[in-house]
Amino acid sequence: MADILKEAFDPFKSLYSPEAYANTVVGEQVIQQRVAAGFSWLFVEEDIVLGTVSAVPTWEGLYVTGMAVLPLAQGKKVAYRLMDRLEKCSVEKGVERLYLYTTPFLHKAVNLYEKFGFTRYGNPQDQWMGTTLIQFEKMIGVQEKGN
Repeated sequence: MADILKEAFDPFKSLYSPEAYANTVVGEQVIQQRVAAGFSWLFVEEDIVLGTVSAVPTWEGLYVTGMAVLPLAQGKKVAYRLMDRLEKCSVEKGVERLYLYTTPFLHKAVNLYEKFGFTRYGNPQDQWMGTTLIQFEKMIGVQEKGN
């Protein structure tokens, strides 16, 4: 997972502050904490790991983190399949809200989240360790009251 994060985000390294990049491209210890605290998936095709996503439960909902797809697999619906699996698991677990943060320069990620039904919320100029963030959320598995 750490290798996937590094390879996926390395082309954008100069757009992050050093601190934000270090907290995006995390090492094995942080990954182990995410796995232990929540859910993690790898997308594997022909014995090659092409992408990953993790999500950690919080009081606000399920926080999606560590979403990455290798550059050679981008544009092949790997991220969409990972998000679909994450959402299905969330519905099974009774989660009502998914949320995540991304940066405006990750255009493919922004497009994916919007196409997948996430909406922006919060202040669009929020800074995280010197890097601008976009906040996204998606309400899922919510039943109408009275039905």
